[in-house]
Amino acid sequence: MEELYQAFSRKDFEILAVSTDAQGVAVTRPFQQENHLTFPILHDADYRVGLTYGARSLPMTFMVDREGIVRHQIFGARDWGAAEAHQLVQMLMKP
Repeated sequence: MEELYQAFSRKDFEILAVSTDAQGVAVTRPFQQENHLTFPILHDADYRVGLTYGARSLPMTFMVDREGIVRHQIFGARDWGAAEAHQLVQMLMKP
């Protein structure tokens, strides 16, 4: 996911990871540092964000446009460094 973030970070693209771990930053900060992740991680221990977007499994990805409209959902883990992931983002960024 970091590779995808770096590839599009200056092209109207943002990643906001959401962690539902009850221990919050005590768990996510070391993970973020160990994996050299530069995108932000939101802590959602009470699942408010997940419930708002209708998350039914973890991990789950929502691609949201500037107006807050969910344009695409992905259930489960993905290889975000794969060409298909980059193509999906490019397709969704088209006006």
